[in-house]
Amino acid sequence: MQPKTLFYMPWVPRDFRSSTIGWPLVAKAVYRELLDAQWDMGSLPIDPQELRSICGASESEWTKAWPKVASKFPENSHGRQNEKLEHHRASSMQLLEKRRNASEVANRARWGTDPQPIRNGSHQSQSLYKNPKSSEPLKGVFQERKNPKAAENAEAAIAMARIRDKLKMAEPAEFDTDIPF
Repeated sequence: MQPKTLFYMPWVPRDFRSSTIGWPLVAKAVYRELLDAQWDMGSLPIDPQELRSICGASESEWTKAWPKVASKFPENSHGRQNEKLEHHRASSMQLLEKRRNASEVANRARWGTDPQPIRNGSHQSQSLYKNPKSSEPLKGVFQERKNPKAAENAEAAIAMARIRDKLKMAEPAEFDTDIPF
């Protein structure tokens, strides 16, 4: 079974170090490679030679490492899995769902139940906030003139246009950048 994609794996150096004290470096490397592979794959194959291939270990490296690492990946109905890593996966999935649900609630509160793209420069309607005579944003036009008051007024006009759009009022008029504020 392929798990949902989780982009990071919780890593606790103290846990790893305490569970591998006295191990040769190659065994620690194989252990870490198998943990990373399990995180990506969901479970590992049962065959030790397939595991060796996943790690990229030579025969002599595998011979040193596997006796130490084998107990960390017991067989189950899915293949081989490290139980603690699966606990971390379950916790990460719960956190992901909690954050996803919270963002959906926040988006509904902010945008309503039927979100429509607003003309805030982040959707297709970016041209509304551009200088009609060039491809520059209005704010940039006024900043180039080194007129801070004009830049503030341009920001206020853009904010007002966004509010009008959000309230679904009439289309805002084109901005004329040549008129001083």
